[in-house]
Amino acid sequence: YTALDGRELTIATTQFEPTDARRAFPCFDEPAHKATFKLKVTLVEDQTRPGLKAYSNTPIVNEYTVTEPLVGRRNANGSEVRVVKKTYEFDVTPKMSTYLVALIVAELDGISTTPTDGAT
Repeated sequence: YTALDGRELTIATTQFEPTDARRAFPCFDEPAHKATFKLKVTLVEDQTRPGLKAYSNTPIVNEYTVTEPLVGRRNANGSEVRVVKKTYEFDVTPKMSTYLVALIVAELDGISTTPTDGAT
């Protein structure tokens, strides 16, 4: 997609219709078999794409960053190369069919609202 500043960016999204969810996680990928889902995704942070985030059907309940050595890799000066990983844990979804599970990884600005009429 094209960002507001004109940069061409890539977006990764799920589309689990009609039977693709079973390729991502073990499940009965049939509309009659509904379940709840608790997703967790870890992204390797990329200095060229600092705004890269994960989104799903439910809000993020936990988010943390870990820095660890990249095994077998050294810089020109001999020091170990380190990689930064950011993990997003999402709240449990309502009971739903697998084709409705959504996971998006992109440089997007999210908008979150709370209904004022008490709806959930």
